[in-house]
Amino acid sequence: MPVSRANHTKYEVVSAKELDDGSFSVKITVVPINIMETAMNLYVNDGYEPLNDFWKKYENTDFATMTDEEYMSYTNEYGHMIVRLVNDQLPDLGYMEQKSQIIQISEDDNGYMTINQDDWNIFDSYVIYYP
Repeated sequence: MPVSRANHTKYEVVSAKELDDGSFSVKITVVPINIMETAMNLYVNDGYEPLNDFWKKYENTDFATMTDEEYMSYTNEYGHMIVRLVNDQLPDLGYMEQKSQIIQISEDDNGYMTINQDDWNIFDSYVIYYP
């Protein structure tokens, strides 16, 4: 049930240039997905009925007296509901203003081309916007 970013990610390689050291500087643009912003708005504004039902179900619960099994069940139910909340937003998926980034690609010790980890982390953070 996890959200698949691959089917919704919008990015483009704008240009690539080989540098003197044999690495590549690649300019990309990414159009961030706003799914988490939409889901967060529903969460915060009581707009997701299954969440409202969940809170009602547990409104009189004394969490301090729950057994480990009861607490595990509670957290699993909550986690699955949050994933459903996000997945339910896929039909109305929207995009935000595109962002540009330069990433560094170089050959590793095994001869594979790899993306600099910091650049990858930035790219990854651009794919889905988190408010």
